[in-house]
Amino acid sequence: MKSLELINIRKEYGDAVAVADMNMQIQRGELVALLGPSGCGKTTTLRMVAGFIAPTEGSVLLDGHNVTELAPYDRNTALVFQSYALFPHMTVAQNVGFGLEMRKVGRSERESQSLEALKRVRLDHLADRYPRQLSGGQQQRVALARGLVLNPAIFLLDEPLSNLDAKLRGEVRSEIRSLQQSLELTTLMVTHDQEEALTMSDRLVLMEAGKVRQAGTAQDLYERPADSFVADFIGRSNVIEGRVEAEGFQTVSGALLPPAAAGKPDARFYSVRPEKIDITRDGPGVEGAVREILYLGAQTEYTVMLGQTPLTVVAATPGPDDALASLRTGEPVRLHWSGDNARLLND
Repeated sequence: MKSLELINIRKEYGDAVAVADMNMQIQRGELVALLGPSGCGKTTTLRMVAGFIAPTEGSVLLDGHNVTELAPYDRNTALVFQSYALFPHMTVAQNVGFGLEMRKVGRSERESQSLEALKRVRLDHLADRYPRQLSGGQQQRVALARGLVLNPAIFLLDEPLSNLDAKLRGEVRSEIRSLQQSLELTTLMVTHDQEEALTMSDRLVLMEAGKVRQAGTAQDLYERPADSFVADFIGRSNVIEGRVEAEGFQTVSGALLPPAAAGKPDARFYSVRPEKIDITRDGPGVEGAVREILYLGAQTEYTVMLGQTPLTVVAATPGPDDALASLRTGEPVRLHWSGDNARLLND
């Protein structure tokens, strides 16, 4: 069943279009991530679902009910803010129970439900502490519990991990995803972090300039990008401009790339992922010259020039007996990849 449906949603600010005619559905228990660069319209979309911004056109449906005209407090949603927005003068338990208090839930029931929500995020032992006495990760989990206690039709996450350091971000990311799956929470999350979107979501909606460029699973967008923007934005890709010829793809600098198995014959761009390219000193493929070698631990990144066309290659770091171990900049190499791993794309 559909928990959320956006129908022809549009938001204009004067002559500027923040979101252009968006249609989207989220099934019950699904986590969908809105991903894209700053200013693409993802946060505006989230706030229209929450009711903080009114759409210029279109409808917002929750569990089949049109809530477009309803105020935020009349919608069965819970929004976890980027800044946590915890009340500093309230204990953890009081923060979690605040929404229930606004709904006129009795004190005894409110305390019981708040404690249960804190148990779900493993913070019931900190119920009497104040936000200032918690770590950033603990504060984020309190914010999650404050939303969970309301039993919302849809959970809204606005850049939920942006205030955490890298190590803690990974831990909390796993906790949120595990909680979402175990409780089957219907969730819409906004993020600009590709790793968060790829690892946490059931589906991605990639936006740019107020429009949806592609929607689908992480594998859909990574393996089958719809256009050059998607290929360049999701993960890393060599996106090269040129034209399709009978014998392959001619780049604007004159290099000839192997034929791609998928795409349109009138495409202007050729895309191949760095990890899909094999690099050797000798063997099949196109010849190039090494411009840069970056040691990354388990992997090594090579920049190889095919004439004036640079290609990035990522491969396992060679062992001491590997022929590539002694490779130096300026030396010739051969690059090879399957046509099944290359795509022809338009703008």
